[in-house]
Amino acid sequence: MSERKDSYFEMRRHFDVIVEEGRRLGFAISGIPELTERQWLGAQMFKKLVGHSMTLAAITPNQRPGELWDYASMCAITRCAVEAFYAFQYLAVADVSTEEWSERRALYDYHGWLRKVEGSQGMGFKTPASLLAHLAEARARVVDSCMRLGRSPKETDARVKKPQAFLVSFSQQGAELGLPKIWVATMTDFLSWYVHSFPSSLHFLAEFRAESEAAYGAVKNLLLVVNGYLGRANDDFVVMFPHLRQGQTDRAPEFAELYWAVMKGLTPVSATGRGA
Repeated sequence: MSERKDSYFEMRRHFDVIVEEGRRLGFAISGIPELTERQWLGAQMFKKLVGHSMTLAAITPNQRPGELWDYASMCAITRCAVEAFYAFQYLAVADVSTEEWSERRALYDYHGWLRKVEGSQGMGFKTPASLLAHLAEARARVVDSCMRLGRSPKETDARVKKPQAFLVSFSQQGAELGLPKIWVATMTDFLSWYVHSFPSSLHFLAEFRAESEAAYGAVKNLLLVVNGYLGRANDDFVVMFPHLRQGQTDRAPEFAELYWAVMKGLTPVSATGRGA
């Protein structure tokens, strides 16, 4: 094997350890009968992140016969994993006051119900009364949370008319966690090329050659991103549920720390898939 190919498969082995740890944690939490609202929401988002990571494990090269090397799908799934990580941090891990968390949850729910109503109406369906009732209840919770936080009428009105699912951007959340803000922004933008089929993605795919040195380097960069994010999420999940530390995969915390440290030193060029 070449040096770059060897490096890829070493990272792939680490990736499998981190994903298996996430899978273990996701299954273990299913046996807990009663969760707080925040724990439940965190568990759902964590399992979503693990699911995306397991899918990435299934479609990335691992010395199996007839591998597809579908780089565009690998990027799209990686972007899904990134989204799930930051949603998990935002809704379950971030150190915010009870009032601030309540506002985050209220806006998140309201955004969801509003999208459902708009989608129903946009497709020409009659919106069920129960859906409108959920929307009204969610809107009331947004107004109430704004009042508790002392938001001005203008701020409250803006939140009701144009609700955001997330009040803090990925790049800002990443910066608060110690990651380079510009790297997070560049990395998520690069991955979105493949989700939206931008011309820039076609330019890259036209040069992509399965099993080439460059291809192994490009896929390795995707594994690096998910190793870092899922490894960090695994650690945060164990903090949320300390009893799950028992049975922890031996090297999972070590690999999580390693890749999070690597991500802290990354630069925008590392996000383009052209790095080592």
